[in-house]
Amino acid sequence: MTGKDLPDEDHVVRYVRPNLIDNGVVSGGAFCLRENETGLSVFWMEVFGGDKNYQINRARESCNLTLSKNGKFAELNVGITKRCIIENSNHPREIRIQSTHPNDKIDSVRSHSEIIGLPPSNCINARLIGKLIVDECINCVHPGKVD
Repeated sequence: MTGKDLPDEDHVVRYVRPNLIDNGVVSGGAFCLRENETGLSVFWMEVFGGDKNYQINRARESCNLTLSKNGKFAELNVGITKRCIIENSNHPREIRIQSTHPNDKIDSVRSHSEIIGLPPSNCINARLIGKLIVDECINCVHPGKVD
């Protein structure tokens, strides 16, 4: 993949399915790679312009998933998330958050990004880092589907 690192001051959101939410709280498993994944899918908010409500609505439209009222979008700051993982875990790899299609002319395509460098799902560190992201990095949780 030829990606473009997102600016540290920008934000991404990840859709969290209802089965990864317990009593309204996002589970660390929402931030663990699935088998055979190399990056965790997120959406770059600032690519859409506008205010936060506009950005999250565009992310909802762009994600190509069946959204649920019980699902959530977890919002992360790019720089804080990368630093938090490096400073608070023994994970030896660099964490990068990159746009997967940086040169596309369509915002919804350009917004798709990935968190690269997370440990594989079968590594004990994967769950610890997932929990760390939930506990220390989520700065806002948005409804998954709105009427």
